[in-house]
Amino acid sequence: MFNAKRIAVGLSSLSILAAAVAVAATAPAQPAAAAGQSSFRIYEFTYYSDANHSTVVGYARQACSPNDPGFQQWGTVTQYVVSNPIGYCSPDDGGVIH
Repeated sequence: MFNAKRIAVGLSSLSILAAAVAVAATAPAQPAAAAGQSSFRIYEFTYYSDANHSTVVGYARQACSPNDPGFQQWGTVTQYVVSNPIGYCSPDDGGVIH
């Protein structure tokens, strides 16, 4: 017996799978320092008072751990933020930033 609903669901699932494959195929490769499973990217964040970025009101810098002396934060966290990648942490190398 013909089941149009089942065919539509099958095509929808196939479309989602095809889109996922296309995204994965076009994603940029990670740099060598980030290739390890346990490496992760760290960022610095600058928070502003408004959408025009008129006044800096806060700052945060991630580090490999909260006890890392490179970890910094001050001021106010707002929705107006600019984030910049600053490196990778590699716990396998003792928490070194690359």
